[in-house]
Formats: sequence, structure tokens, C-alpha cells
Amino acid sequence: MISPSVLQHIVNMADGNGNTALHYSVSHSNFGVVKKLLDAEACNVNQQNTAGYTPIMLAALAAVKHPKDMGVAGQTALMLAVSHGRMEMVQALLAQGAEVNIQDDEGSTALMCASEHGHAEIVKLLLAQPDCDATLTDSVSHFLQQLLSACWLQAEKKRFPALSHKSC
Repeated sequence: MISPSVLQHIVNMADGNGNTALHYSVSHSNFGVVKKLLDAEACNVNQQNTAGYTPIMLAALAAVKHPKDMGVAGQTALMLAVSHGRMEMVQALLAQGAEVNIQDDEGSTALMCASEHGHAEIVKLLLAQPDCDATLTDSVSHFLQQLLSACWLQAEKKRFPALSHKSC
């Protein structure tokens, strides 16, 4: 197990041009590595290279060869910014027309990501978007709704045995 301080030092080491592992992963469209680096919560996403570019700035230049490359597990740049609480990036993406209702491979939206990660101000911002659909559900929510409905029905059948008859 590597200590958090050592991990932070290693992932933020820069080459002669000031590029870190995150700079390279983003610029080479290696979104799987980008996700792992960001999930480690040790990267300085605002670190500029010698040309003045941050990894987030380089994301706008990343080559997208296939629609699946637009994100990790179907996630969009908006979802990634939301998940990591990057309010300024979320605002910039929304100002450029980022779609708030796109769902990833699990059915999650940017709004769900913001809620899951406890970013209340971003939740408010997303809900303020005229096209934000707060009624969308993801695969987990859909499963939980079905499970809760089944549990509720079982409980009601115990309270009201007549519900167990086939005529109902």
C-alpha cells in the first residue's frame, strides 16, 4: 500500500515540459487511466504544463475516435466534472451546451452523479437548467423501485390477507 503523500507526489511529477501523468493520459485519450488517476484523488487537475495547459484544457483537444470514447463507461465530460465537484468546469461545459440528461452505461445522469457525490451547489445548478429531467432513473434506481414495490406488496398482503387472493 502506498501512502497518500507519496502517491500525490508521484502522480504530480512532471517531465521537462511540465506534463504529468494526467496531462499525458488526457492528451492521448486514455480515458481509463484518466478515471483511475482522478479516482485516486491525488492529481492536481489545475497544474499547468510549460505551455500553460492544464489537463482539463487538454481534454477539449483529446481525440475521440468512437462515441464510446466520450467518457468512461459512457460518462461524459460533464459527468466527470460533476463527480469531482469542479463547479467552474461544470459551468463552462453547460455554457457550451453540454447535455445534462445523457445517461452513462448504468443509466446515471450528471444530476445523479452530483447527488451521489454530495455536491449540492452543482445539483442546484443542474436543476436550474431548463432541459434537466429529474425524473430519469438509472439501473440501480429502477431495481430499487421494483424491490421496494415487491416488499411493499408483501407487507400489504400480510396486513390485508384479501390481497393474496387471485381475484385481486
